[in-house]
Amino acid sequence: MQNRLEDFWKSADDGASAPIGHLMSRCDGEADQLLDAWLLERRNSIEFSILLEQSRKMIARLLAEGGVSDSGRKKAHRLISVIDLTLRTAEAGGT
Repeated sequence: MQNRLEDFWKSADDGASAPIGHLMSRCDGEADQLLDAWLLERRNSIEFSILLEQSRKMIARLLAEGGVSDSGRKKAHRLISVIDLTLRTAEAGGT
């Protein structure tokens, strides 16, 4: 069974698989700061994608349940389209 975050690690193009040997020649504090910044950026990117997907599912569920005005329905469909585009772009390495 695949871990739900496994695809993010496989598609990492932000240096997740970059060698860090040259960092070790720098002072320890600088290398730690660089790795901490990378970890924070990577975590935020993963959380962003997960939250977008959850938001998309919730909007779709609200639309399916009804009780949404015509203008609200149009806005929701546009929002779903933008979320889908954003997720596809992120999967393709555009983040």
